[in-house]
Amino acid sequence: MSPTFSVGDRIVERFTLSEAIPTPDRQWPRWAAVDAVSGDWVMLTTIDRGAALEQQFRDISTRLKMLSHPHINPHLDFCADASNLFIVDALPDRSNWGSKTRPSNALQLEPQPLLDVLEFSEALGFSVTNFDTDWIWIDQNGEPILLLLGWPDTAILRERIPAGSAFKGPAGFGSWFYQYCTGDAPEDARSIEEHPSLAPESKRLVALARLNRDDSFSSLTRGCQLQETLTEGGTGVSALEAKPFDKINPQPVFEIPAQSRVGETESSPDSSHIRLLVGGLLVIVAGFVFFVLPGLVTQPEVEPLTELNTPLQATTPNPLSPSPLSVAKDKLAREEALTLAEALLRKIIRLEDLGMRLWDPEQLMQINEAAVAADEAYRAESHQIAVTSYQTLIERLETVEAELPNLRVRYGAMAESALEDVNETETLKYWEILAALSPEDTDIQAQWRQVQSLPQISAMMIEAEQLVQAGQSTSAIKLLTEASELFPEWTPPETRRRKIQLELDTIAFRASMSAGFARLNEENFDAARRAFKTAARLAPNRDSPEDGLEQVRQAQLKSETSTRSRNAATAESAGQWAEALKIYKELLSLNPALTTLQDRIAVVERRIALSEQLDALIEDPSQLQSDERLKEAKALVIEISKLAPPIGDLKAKLRPLTRDIMSARRPVTLNLSSDGLTNATVLKVGPEGVLGLFMETSLQLIPGRYVITGSRKGYVDVRHNIELKPDAPEITLRVACEEKIP
Repeated sequence: MSPTFSVGDRIVERFTLSEAIPTPDRQWPRWAAVDAVSGDWVMLTTIDRGAALEQQFRDISTRLKMLSHPHINPHLDFCADASNLFIVDALPDRSNWGSKTRPSNALQLEPQPLLDVLEFSEALGFSVTNFDTDWIWIDQNGEPILLLLGWPDTAILRERIPAGSAFKGPAGFGSWFYQYCTGDAPEDARSIEEHPSLAPESKRLVALARLNRDDSFSSLTRGCQLQETLTEGGTGVSALEAKPFDKINPQPVFEIPAQSRVGETESSPDSSHIRLLVGGLLVIVAGFVFFVLPGLVTQPEVEPLTELNTPLQATTPNPLSPSPLSVAKDKLAREEALTLAEALLRKIIRLEDLGMRLWDPEQLMQINEAAVAADEAYRAESHQIAVTSYQTLIERLETVEAELPNLRVRYGAMAESALEDVNETETLKYWEILAALSPEDTDIQAQWRQVQSLPQISAMMIEAEQLVQAGQSTSAIKLLTEASELFPEWTPPETRRRKIQLELDTIAFRASMSAGFARLNEENFDAARRAFKTAARLAPNRDSPEDGLEQVRQAQLKSETSTRSRNAATAESAGQWAEALKIYKELLSLNPALTTLQDRIAVVERRIALSEQLDALIEDPSQLQSDERLKEAKALVIEISKLAPPIGDLKAKLRPLTRDIMSARRPVTLNLSSDGLTNATVLKVGPEGVLGLFMETSLQLIPGRYVITGSRKGYVDVRHNIELKPDAPEITLRVACEEKIP
């Protein structure tokens, strides 16, 4: 995934993107931008945050800002936002922006400046991880400028180069240089030597680089210088013609500033020693190249003379000249001293990177002073003394290195203890040391990034207190929450936030309780309940909100009971027995303690039963033909007449029932006619119901339902259902079988 930006975008509120710089697809995008702080143009390399560790890049940036060389593009700064990392370098010459391939003047590219800067950076612990066509720029003067020197692959490439496809080390540099200049891959030594356009010094470089097995640019440089000396013949400098070492006075091209770590504000007394050490080592490198290596070259064999025209003359040795053996021993001592000095410098740089200035500054100062003394011995040509001094210092540093695991454990415990004790000063101190000692431990680096926010957190806490004093406690809580999120394991912001929140909750609790009782007195039960629930949420461990809620429940129950009782009584008075029964049962479920409701429920249920009996008799008076039902009806009338109010419409229903009871036994006249041929019968009347053959007859029957049948031989029977109602006029009915059977 690559960061996506557009022209005009503002980066970290400082850099404004102006133009995209052409970059190979596999590399991270680069932009020309304007720095709002300095007003200068810069080159921004934009890297997805997930591609590398931010702290690792910051450490690299701190060291690269101290690097100064005419052929190295200056590194200016490093910054980051929530999603991306940004490497800020000087903006290269624009003349070569459009070219992603070999420039037209590639054959004229001199190798020596590139080799010099590679050796220079190598001695200081920086390296080029991969050689690429976009590794250098050619300025308007034809001079090479190295880009992104000292950064790991993750700072340059957004995807890994397949294994074996990248040029690495001195041998890889030789192959890359040949391909860069010629456009062709080097095949063998003959193809390199016979290339028609490649300069002789370039051919020598490529050949020597491809044969290099030391994996060191310094050894490649010495080899090139030696080869050049041999090639030049009489014009070159031989081993016997070399001038004394102490007469060489090279000009230093690099100086380590006093401020060597991020966050140091004062110049360290050790910085002068570091500068002396580096300068001395560069002098040693120069002396070794010019005086040691030429002496190690085998001199060409000379053919023996076949004739002697003059006798041999004895030679007298010069007593002031050193013996060849002592010269050889001194050469070996110089070479060993140089090797040891380089090893010593690498160990010092490594321990500096691991924060030795923080956890053992006194010993570091002593080592630097001893290193300067060793350099002085070397300059005085006391090479063996220098060797012994360098060896002693290396052994001392190796002892320090062996103790590094124990140091990590010790400072890890001290860092954790300081964090638990909420000691800001010691937490910052010990976590910085622990982070320096553990650059590859992602957990420690992540924790250190949070620890570094402690000064910001302290400032935010001070601001929060000011907000509290100004009566803006809510804003203070918000600020303390943000402070706590910066470093959740640092408890003071959260502790203070909780205290302020508790104070606010106490005030709100008291207000809610007062509001709850006020609404209760107004019988606004819903509002009172909400107020007491709010108070309970603010103070979950206090009982008073629950007491208030219980008072609301009791008051509301009492109010509802009174209201529903009145509604039930009203329903009873209106004869709405079912409604009254429903209300009484609801009241009883709400308040089972109201035992008197059981009596009212029984009364209402009896009135419902009486009303149903009344309705059934009134709807079907024929039931009164039965003596039993007539008796029940009379008893029902008596019971209803004796009921105590409220009785609703029960008494009103008694009138039709009483009328039916009085007329239940009063005969009604039924007039029958026939054809004299039909036998007629009145069912359910007994023997008197057999009427036989007749033309006309009259019957006196009590009110009720009757069935009259007629039969005649050879004819279809007839059947009549009639109802005789009390006090009804006379009824006439013809009973005759007139339809013949087919």
